[in-house]
Amino acid sequence: ADCSGSACSFIYTQQKLPGSSDRVEIVLAGRVSGWVAVGFSDDQKMGNDDVMGCQLSRDGVRVFAKNTNNRGKSNSLDNPNDPSQYLENVVTYKSDGQIVCRFTRKLNTGAPEDKDLNNEYYLLFASNAGTNGQNDFFAPLGAKHIANPLITSSKVSALSSKEFTASAESKALVTAHAIFMILAWIGAASIGLFMPRFMKKAWVKPYWFQAHRAIMVFVWAATILGFILIVVHVEGWSKDVSNGSVFNAENLNTVRRMQTICFVL
Repeated sequence: ADCSGSACSFIYTQQKLPGSSDRVEIVLAGRVSGWVAVGFSDDQKMGNDDVMGCQLSRDGVRVFAKNTNNRGKSNSLDNPNDPSQYLENVVTYKSDGQIVCRFTRKLNTGAPEDKDLNNEYYLLFASNAGTNGQNDFFAPLGAKHIANPLITSSKVSALSSKEFTASAESKALVTAHAIFMILAWIGAASIGLFMPRFMKKAWVKPYWFQAHRAIMVFVWAATILGFILIVVHVEGWSKDVSNGSVFNAENLNTVRRMQTICFVL
């Protein structure tokens, strides 16, 4: 991924382990000082993913291979006491500024946190260029990825030896949502409130009131449109249960946003 000629900042390969019917060999490599990871997901969104990562230690010397998962937007270890649990034949090293992890894993470990790799999944590729003080063996991948993850356009089998392509998720709807909200609440709403406060005496009543009403109708319409765009982007109510409860910060933020929309209506 992110290749220029034969030089790539992120490399991922997978193949059925020769002589085995229930194991896959995976190679993760990246020219980073943080981590690279691949996630197996039922959809093209981050959340409830089986993640395998290759991480450089904070001292920049050791390299760790980890079996983790994404619960909502947060990464956590499958087994905090054994971060490389279910990873076999692990080989890790750093060479010429690149970290490399090679390992095998059962297609079906039997663990509830792990996906059954006999099935097909979307692949999500992400990396982080630096450390955040958590880069040790007994810590999750930690720091947020530096760019939008690359995602395959279709589901891929871990047993497939075919080449596949991945691209970053489009943020067009998110950008449009932000534009409409900024226009509505920073631009139009401020002007709409300015009209009755300062323009009553400068303009005769019908003109300032008509301008005020038109601007506030625009605020209402832009807010509703921005709300629809973001709902379409997340494909409905986005419930994050990363900490085992729907009453976490992300979901409370969603509730507050819904309250704002209700007040606008």
